Amino acid sequence: RVHLRFILLDGSDCTEDCDESPGLALENYYAFSYILDDAPGWQELSFVLQGSDSPDAPFWRTGWTGQVGNNVLDADSIKGYRLEISLDGEGETNSTASGVIAFKDIT
Repeated sequence: RVHLRFILLDGSDCTEDCDESPGLALENYYAFSYILDDAPGWQELSFVLQGSDSPDAPFWRTGWTGQVGNNVLDADSIKGYRLEISLDGEGETNSTASGVIAFKDIT
């Protein structure tokens, strides 16, 4: 039910407001990880730096936020990243999820 979204911000085709947070003037590419539903313990995530508007790409430009740009994740133009934690709507009304998340060595 709970997943981590790792969003890369590609500035390759940005023309204005390129440094404004949270990166809506940039191309936003999402990688989805469902490790938050796994058993407790350290989990390691590793991603291939490739992306497009295909949901099968390691990083997917969903179109939810950001600009279309050239529709290709340009690894040499990554200006930053965002992390989002999302709880899906599969649970009961007013249900919750809880836990601890620790990040280490994000490179």
